[in-house]
Amino acid sequence: MNASMTENIARLLMTAGNYYGSAELRTAFGLSSKQASTVLRLLHTTSRYQLVVKKEPLRVKVLAIGPVVREGRQPTQKELSERQQAQIQYLNTQVFKRQGQAAVGGTHAG
Repeated sequence: MNASMTENIARLLMTAGNYYGSAELRTAFGLSSKQASTVLRLLHTTSRYQLVVKKEPLRVKVLAIGPVVREGRQPTQKELSERQQAQIQYLNTQVFKRQGQAAVGGTHAG
């Protein structure tokens, strides 16, 4: 089960506008029980999907799909605290011997 398959299913669910649980996903998309459970879990736990959730049994209605959020994204310098900036600067200059490089996103010339 990959992310693009989950997104395609989410788009179809959003278009349909109905609540779907594991049983409905199996029937509608010909998924195995394991695949249906995985899709349902990914939809429910991924912040990218805006849902209305019914519990007991878990059923979701997809309202919107947000942009892809990449894990491990480098924070911008504005998002770093002064202490974090100082730590990065220390690593760059003292440990890695990089001079004149910005704390985040700088280029090394030479």
